[in-house]
Amino acid sequence: MSARLYRWLIFGVVVALLPLITAYVSRRTDGLDPAWTEQLGRGELFLICAGVCSAAYGEVLGTGSGLRAFKILAGGICLIALLVSSSIYAHITERVANNAPIAMDVICHDSLFLYLIGVAASAACVVLAEVAP
Repeated sequence: MSARLYRWLIFGVVVALLPLITAYVSRRTDGLDPAWTEQLGRGELFLICAGVCSAAYGEVLGTGSGLRAFKILAGGICLIALLVSSSIYAHITERVANNAPIAMDVICHDSLFLYLIGVAASAACVVLAEVAP
């Protein structure tokens, strides 16, 4: 792996997950059940997905024309994941602000699904930005 990919993985992905990791560890050390639904059910992973995708999209944007089709595909998936995750997070926060019910299990599942897609596309963007500048 390249230095660029390592930097993205550590500072873009792992550091972005630190608030969720800290909350998980804190709940465990407090003797509480650190259920995934509780950890991810408020939509924070959507917000993290948007940040990871945004950074990776910026890496590939404006690079040379090498492997152009793959750059468009990976960048397009990042952009879609960014827009969808931001919109969903905004919807969730609006519902919470209005004391409307939210389906935490659905949010947990959907945010994890979109996050994994976003991270895969983001990794592709970072690699493509380096191998085909």
